[in-house]
Amino acid sequence: MYLLLLHGAQSTSAAVQSLLMLGVALLLFYFILWSPEQKRRQHIKKQHARMKVGDRVIFSMGLLGTVAQIGDKSVFVQVEGAQIEVLKSAIISVESQKNDS
Repeated sequence: MYLLLLHGAQSTSAAVQSLLMLGVALLLFYFILWSPEQKRRQHIKKQHARMKVGDRVIFSMGLLGTVAQIGDKSVFVQVEGAQIEVLKSAIISVESQKNDS
């Protein structure tokens, strides 16, 4: 009977250890991957809100352009003399226009 109790205690200990390791893995996932990604998304969202005509933008595919007109979900951008419409979600960086006054 003592061996059965000992075996039961060992399996409970293994289950607790497994749950503890799972908890540690989830915490690492949160602090290493999810939290920085959320901060990056908030930063880009703020940049999109402050974007104005004349700002330089960088698209996710590497193109550079100048904002010509801003809509609700899209932006018209001047690129090498051509004006193209792109979704705001494709813009990864906004450089505000500097005023030389």
